[in-house]
Order: sequence, then structure tokens, then C-alpha cells
Amino acid sequence: MRKNISDLWLGPKTIDCISTKVSRGFLMVQITHRFGRKVADETDLERDVLTFARWHVSGFYLRPNEECLRGVKWVPAMNEGHARTIRKPVAVRLFHRIQATKRT
Repeated sequence: MRKNISDLWLGPKTIDCISTKVSRGFLMVQITHRFGRKVADETDLERDVLTFARWHVSGFYLRPNEECLRGVKWVPAMNEGHARTIRKPVAVRLFHRIQATKRT
């Protein structure tokens, strides 16, 4: 898998962090617990949850002392040539749109 320099700087895409049912559920539980059921029902994970750098590039900034949401990205192990592919979890720090404010 080849990475661009922008992907290295911006961090993983949100779609990589919600690719499994477990990852989506884990994020939704955190959003429900922290922001409430109404916000969780209105949340579109692909647009409303991004990394710090992706919010910054989009023209937003995060308010000071905001705590991140913990996402999980599943990455294949280094030696994929075996009959059984094992994927390892990698922690990703994500932020919700409620935590971001538009730059003026």
C-alpha cells in the first residue's frame, strides 16, 4: 500500500476508521455518551468526524482542551503472504464537528 505525503500529514481518512461494524459502533457509543442521543442520531460519520489536521485544512479550528474521540483503524500485518491474514488495530484520534469552529 502506497501513501501520499498528504495522507501522512493529514492522517488516515475517516472511511478507513469506520470500515467495520465494530469501529462504527465504538465511535457512535462515544458520541452518544459525550454529546447525547440527538447529536448521535444526526451524525454522519464520514463528514462529521475528522482528524485534527483534516479539520485544520478544511478551515476549522478546535476549541482548546477538547478531548478526542478514539477511533480504530484495522491494518493488515506486515507479512500478508500467509493463508490467514491477521489485521491489527491502530488507534486514531478523531474530533466531532461540534468540537470544531469555523475560522473567520
